[in-house]
Amino acid sequence: MTKRAADSQLAERARRQHGLISRAQALASGLNDQNLVDRLCAGHLLLVAPGVYRYQGVAGSWHGDVMAACLFAGPAAVASHGTAAVLHRLDGFAPGRVELTIPRRARHHLNDVRVHRPRLGVSAAERIVIDGIPTTTIERTLIDVARVRGLRRGEVVLDGAQRDGTAHVDAVAGLADRIRGRGRTRIGKYSDLVHARLGSSQPTTALERRFLALIEDSTLPRPECQVRMLLSNGRAVVADFVFHTSMVVVEVDGRVGHAGDLDRQRDAERDSLLQLSGFCVLRFTYRDVDDRPSWVVATVQRAIRGVA
Repeated sequence: MTKRAADSQLAERARRQHGLISRAQALASGLNDQNLVDRLCAGHLLLVAPGVYRYQGVAGSWHGDVMAACLFAGPAAVASHGTAAVLHRLDGFAPGRVELTIPRRARHHLNDVRVHRPRLGVSAAERIVIDGIPTTTIERTLIDVARVRGLRRGEVVLDGAQRDGTAHVDAVAGLADRIRGRGRTRIGKYSDLVHARLGSSQPTTALERRFLALIEDSTLPRPECQVRMLLSNGRAVVADFVFHTSMVVVEVDGRVGHAGDLDRQRDAERDSLLQLSGFCVLRFTYRDVDDRPSWVVATVQRAIRGVA
C-alpha cells in the first residue's frame, strides 16, 4: 500500500473515532514510526496520549477523551461504569471522569482515567460500539453501576432503562445470573432485586421513582406500578401505584404549575369513579414527595390501615 493510500485509510478510520488513531492502527495500515514522526512535525497529527494521535483541526471533546483512553489501553479495553452509563444515556449520569474496564493483568495507566480490572473481565457478548467507542452493553452497564455506585443507584438506572425501553429486565436478570455464577462478584443482592422485577411494571417518571423509593425505604409493602384499570363508565385509565390488598390507589402529580380546569375536572371524575369501585385514592405533588416525605409515608400507611 502506498503512503497516500495509507493516509487515506487512516483518515477514514479517524472519522469514525472522533478524529483519533493509534500507533498500532497506523502501523497496520502500512506507515512506520518515522512516518508518524514526520506527520507530527508537519502538524498533521497531534499526540494526545502515548501512541494515540488526533488529526489537526479536530476539536477535543469528552467523547474524544473516551476514545483516546480506549485506544491507549488497547483492543481489550472498553468504556464502562459511569462512562458507559453516559453513552447509554442512563438517568443521572453526565460526562465526567473517563472509566474503562481492562484485563486484570494489564498495567496501563492514564491520568484522569479510572481503570477497573475485574477478575473475569468483559466477554465479547458484553461489548458493543456506541458512537465509535467500544462500550459495555446496557445490561453489563446496569450491573456495573449497581456494583460500584450502590444498590439504590442501580435500581434507579434500571427503572429509567425500562421506562425508555433500552433494557429488558429478563436480559439483565440472565446476565446477572451468569456473572453471579462466576463467584466473588458482589452481585447477589442486585441479582435478587432484578429477579423481583420480572413480570412487574415499573415507574415511568422521576417523581414516581422518588415516591417508590420512599415506600421501599419504609416498612410498607411494595405497590404495583402503572396499573391499567377499567372504570365503571367503561373508561380505561392507568394508575401510578396500587396497593391491591388494601384497595389503595396513589397518584403523584408531576405537572408544573397549576393544573387547568379541564385537568382538575378529569382528575376529580377519575378519583370519584375509583372511590365508587371501593378504592381509597391519594394524590401527592412534587412538593409533598420532596419536602414532606415522612408525611407522605404516614398518609399511605394510614390509608392502608383503613383510617385515612
